[in-house]
Amino acid sequence: GNGMWEPFIGVSLKKDYGFITMAFDSLYTARLKTGRSDRIDEGDKIELTESILKPFTRQFSAGVGSAQTWFLDSSAEGKSLVDSQGRLVTAFMNSTYFFSQVWSVTAAFEFSPSATGLGVNQPLTRTVSLNTRYGFY
Repeated sequence: GNGMWEPFIGVSLKKDYGFITMAFDSLYTARLKTGRSDRIDEGDKIELTESILKPFTRQFSAGVGSAQTWFLDSSAEGKSLVDSQGRLVTAFMNSTYFFSQVWSVTAAFEFSPSATGLGVNQPLTRTVSLNTRYGFY
């Protein structure tokens, strides 16, 4: 972690339209300042995520979506750092296979489009992941 306390508040909305589920998530993260003069305190963060999920069978589903993140000004010794704010836009797609009600595997791809103006002070990323999930009840 970054060594900071990060309380957050958010809203998550989901709506089924026939066999498609649309979701919207928003999150505000307040990064509490450390008060240490030898550290840069990161600015607060705002995140929005939109997604669409389509189940093809009872065992297989796929989804696509986008996420936008804004990083507010960082500070050092209580003073705002010029041009330290940032913005990041990513797109993602995933597919999930359910072996049972409690066990699934998901393959996902996430990337930052390189279009001018979508990202500011953030690196372009490309991520491939394979996850498995098992629930204990």
